[in-house]
Amino acid sequence: MSETQNPLALAAALTARTQQLCLGLEHGAADILELVTSTTAELLHWWFGEEQSASRSSLNFHAGQKQAILNAIVAHEVLGAATLKDLYQQVAPEALLSGQRLHEVDAAKHAHPKYCCKMATGTAKTWVLQALLIWQLLNKNAALAQG
Repeated sequence: MSETQNPLALAAALTARTQQLCLGLEHGAADILELVTSTTAELLHWWFGEEQSASRSSLNFHAGQKQAILNAIVAHEVLGAATLKDLYQQVAPEALLSGQRLHEVDAAKHAHPKYCCKMATGTAKTWVLQALLIWQLLNKNAALAQG
């Protein structure tokens, strides 16, 4: 299956971009840390830093949860994707050329930020959603405190 026919082309491209930005995250030396708010950088360090993760052992996010959290942060905070079409254009523009995908993502129902965490049943999606809510709440509170 070619990249332009892949129904998960956006997810694959976003994950690849995210993984590139997060190289060295566990050591506090990833590019993403310079592209996010200081609040987000602190959370990423707390959630995924080597020392913090070692102290929690079995209470850490598993790889799929970590990827879902990081993909949402990259899509929203790093790329600033305002619409589904915008996200496609930034990470998987070639995927818009196949079939009716461009027409579909250009529909009014997709004219707002839209993120999806495709995870299997039993993989603790609730933990991912809670982490993303905490991320948003702490950033909102930090922004309000700064005026």
